[in-house]
Amino acid sequence: MEQSGFVQRATTGGYVPGGRLLHIGLNAVRSFTIYDLSEQHLRRLSDATGETANLAARADAEHAIYLRHHVSPHAVQHVSWLGHTLPLDKTAIGHALLGRVNSHGFVARRNTLERDVTAIAAPVYGPDGEIVAAFSITGPTFRIGDPDVERFGALVVREARLASSALGAPRAAR
Repeated sequence: MEQSGFVQRATTGGYVPGGRLLHIGLNAVRSFTIYDLSEQHLRRLSDATGETANLAARADAEHAIYLRHHVSPHAVQHVSWLGHTLPLDKTAIGHALLGRVNSHGFVARRNTLERDVTAIAAPVYGPDGEIVAAFSITGPTFRIGDPDVERFGALVVREARLASSALGAPRAAR
């Protein structure tokens, strides 16, 4: 695998992804329509809330993976773990990917994987009506109070519905 460029030896003696593997991964992400489409929605969410906006999709049956974010302009910010996986059942974005949202179409969670972090997420639907990704905003709990949760939730839902529409989701799914 090293000779074919899929991995390369790190200075620590282990292996890290090589150029060919990185190329394949980047092409896979670029072919994922929601990745390109998400940029404008994440920017609007971050601008409107002042918090970090995120895009995630399912990595497998039990995990989500962060694919893209637009970082908060605040000095104290939550920066998601791009490329990292996280459990679906323990995060707001995971619950959104599972379709476990409230009657307003979003899910809010505090202090799940990280203390003092609040996340609000909503699912994005594809043309077949299935959930293909989710948007979220994350920030420090001291800045996202209870009154903000409803307002931010409505903003995340709006952007997720706009993205779903652009992807051709049936109206009933949105």
